Amino acid sequence: MVSGHVEWRNGRPSLVIDRGIGPDGKRDRDRLGPRRLKEVGLPIPRSDKEAEALLRKILVHIDEGTYVEPSSETVASFLARWLRLAAPGRRPSTMRRYRVNIERHVVPALGQRRLAAVTNLQVSELYAALIEGGLAASTVRGVHRLLRLAFGDAVRWGLLARNPTDGASLPMAEERERPALTPDRARRMMDQLCGHRDELAVALGLYLGLRRSEVLGLRREDVDLERAVLQVRRGVTRLPNEPPVLGPVKTKSGQRLLPMPAGLVEIARRALREQAERRLAAGPAYHDQGLLVCAEDGSPLAPDSLTARFRVISRRLGLGITFHGLRHSCASFLLAQKVPPKVVQHILGHSSIRITMDLYAHLMPGSTAEAAVAMDQALGHRMGTDGPPGSRAARSRRR
Repeated sequence: MVSGHVEWRNGRPSLVIDRGIGPDGKRDRDRLGPRRLKEVGLPIPRSDKEAEALLRKILVHIDEGTYVEPSSETVASFLARWLRLAAPGRRPSTMRRYRVNIERHVVPALGQRRLAAVTNLQVSELYAALIEGGLAASTVRGVHRLLRLAFGDAVRWGLLARNPTDGASLPMAEERERPALTPDRARRMMDQLCGHRDELAVALGLYLGLRRSEVLGLRREDVDLERAVLQVRRGVTRLPNEPPVLGPVKTKSGQRLLPMPAGLVEIARRALREQAERRLAAGPAYHDQGLLVCAEDGSPLAPDSLTARFRVISRRLGLGITFHGLRHSCASFLLAQKVPPKVVQHILGHSSIRITMDLYAHLMPGSTAEAAVAMDQALGHRMGTDGPPGSRAARSRRR
């Protein structure tokens, strides 16, 4: 059984933890002096009473299996190690985002602190400082998700007793306006883009709400025009100074089978026919990777290139939206037509219904009014009447 005692030397305490005789036949002891206590963020006792209380607390944690061996590893050192261990199975663009957030926002504030000494308050102060420094609330919440993931791994690996991001004070998500097209403006846009090189890409964003990476990741084999269905399985990403990379979509919910509206089928059929003509004319010079939307020579198109090309279209036609605005337009059209939110979630590839509702609940016209009417009906009230015979309202009126 683990035991311990307090030793005082020159007025300075040391907590001695005795684990008994180890496998090598030697006594296994751990001595926590003032310097080591300070390194790992534990208070330095000033009296016998404080020292005994701290020792009892440590012994309880040891008995419960929640004690973490004191370590002098810094946050910066741990996060550098975590990035190496977290990379396998994650997309290069994700790892780049993690690395940028760590180097720009975390290390300058917490990097030199001992990992085991980081507190919930210090994490909350980091978020507040980032907001005061002008960082968007959405970016700060991204930093929080990163730290929660990294410190969560530290807990699982026995480096931390608890995750210091638990309960941290997060900034409120800002209410951003998400510009979207009206149905009439969307119809006129598609009419104006008939025969344009980006007609299909725009149609996929508008009709099905596909993200730009998903549009660029579609292959001809993913589209069945006879059955009017489309399979989303891949996406295109690109790191700075590197060529576009085709890979699987990030989440299971991102993989989805979608019905194609008749208008989209017609556009896709025409685009495939024109693409076949280009392949034939180019011959060996065409780098065919089976992509539905691609560069003129068949190679993958970078997401930023599609964004830039649509920006030109948006300015020329006076649309006032980005390519991602096509996705918002799709969601607004579906919800305005009273398509169930769960279906909209599937079409957009959201991982949860909460994401869909948080983003688009305000686009459901009349939903709150309909809820009030439904409640009136459930409780028997009728507008312009005193209620059904025998109801409380009718009895009250008779009195």
